[in-house]
Parts: sequence; structure tokens; C-alpha cells
Amino acid sequence: MVDLELLNILFKETIPSSHEEHFQDMLEQYINAQELNVLRDLKNNIFVRTDEKSKTLFTAHTDDVSNYPVYDGIISSEIEGQTIHSVEPVSQREVLGADNKAGVYLLMKMIGSGIPGLYAFFVEEEINRLGSKYSLQQNPELYKGIKRAVSFDRKGTADLIVTQKGEPCCSATFAKSLIKAFGQAMPEYPLKPANGVATDSLTFVSVIPECTNISIGYAHAHSKQETLDLRYLGRLEEAVLKINWEILPTVRQF
Repeated sequence: MVDLELLNILFKETIPSSHEEHFQDMLEQYINAQELNVLRDLKNNIFVRTDEKSKTLFTAHTDDVSNYPVYDGIISSEIEGQTIHSVEPVSQREVLGADNKAGVYLLMKMIGSGIPGLYAFFVEEEINRLGSKYSLQQNPELYKGIKRAVSFDRKGTADLIVTQKGEPCCSATFAKSLIKAFGQAMPEYPLKPANGVATDSLTFVSVIPECTNISIGYAHAHSKQETLDLRYLGRLEEAVLKINWEILPTVRQF
């Protein structure tokens, strides 16, 4: 079952690109409460390591495609059955923001559960991935030794991305292994290889062997009709806490 209290906090407002500082402040406070060290760069990207030996990078982005901030509290979102969506005409917001607050939520829960990894909350993904590009350019050493980059930013409930912008981003061996792991952890939601467009994991295809993006449960992104499937998100949360990410194979050459 999802943490509705945390979701309510995350969905209280829209977060346009380049207007993310206060949202990052909230993330930093959450991570500090876990007694973990936070790295925050000049772009306002936030990073935390839960295990120095981990070779896995997990990413989500904090911006959405709204043009201006709207703070209207939980009144802007309605939970109907197992779906959360914007309410009209009450809400003046342009988007719900499940792309990518659902990913942010998942990373926060993974950090709270101590899943080994390097976690990155990137800004400005919606404007050509400026946050992750800045990080790689300014601090390439941060990613030294990382073998896999996993973004949680894909629409729907069934995709594990194997290409981005028409080019392979992970090996078939890696994809097959991760799909099998998810199949064992949440068999009612089988994932399949799919072709993607671009998210922050694409930024790292030249330095990290295995890069992918996984469905996080939203639909109709970048519109007022955007929704989030809470049943899927809850099962995905359970699954990512069970998977041993560090034993996934590394095959792709670049």
C-alpha cells in the first residue's frame, strides 16, 4: 500500500522547471532525517548514497511541464479508488505532476528502506535534461564505477526501456535479468522491453554500461488529464525493495 501522507505532500503543488529550489529543500530535509549525508550541487540537483559500495544509480526528476507554480494543497488532487488525478474545475494547475513525482516518491521510499544505491534527484529534466547534463559535466567522478542507471520516469505499467532516441541504452541480457526479477516480485504486472524517448538515464549512456527507464504508473502526462495508478505504484514499491540490484549483469559496451 502506498504512503498516502507522503504522496499528499509531494502533490500539493506544481514544480515548473527552474523553480525547484524549495522542493529540493524539502527533499534535503527528508534525507537528513534518515541520518544520511546530502550532496547538493550548484544546479540544485540532490544526491545521496545509502551504500558506498553500490554500483547502482537511481534517478528521478523534480520538475514538471507546468508554466507557473500552483500551490493549492491536496484539494487539487483526488484519490478515486486506486487512481489519483487532478480535479477540475477546482484545480487551476496545468498538470498533476505524476511525471515525475511518482518517481521521486519511489526513490524516497527506497532511501528510507536503505536500498543500496546512489540516488539522484535531478532538476530540469523536462527542458532537455539540463540538470543531469550539468552534473555529469561538472562532477564526472561521482559516477565512476557505476554499472547501471535506473530511472523511474516511464509512463504506464508495463515498460522497461531498452532504447532511447533510437539507440540502445542497455543490453538484452541486463533487460532480461531485470524483467525476470520484477516478474518474480510483482507477477501481476509483467514488464516488457520497450523503446523510449529520453530521460535522465540517457545522459549517462556514454559512461554507465546499463541504462534504463521503468514504468512508474502515470498516464496522459503533460496534460490536465494526467493520472497516477496507485495500485501499480504500491506493487512497484514492494518490488524494488525486494530486488537485488547489485547482482544484475553488466554487458553493454560503449
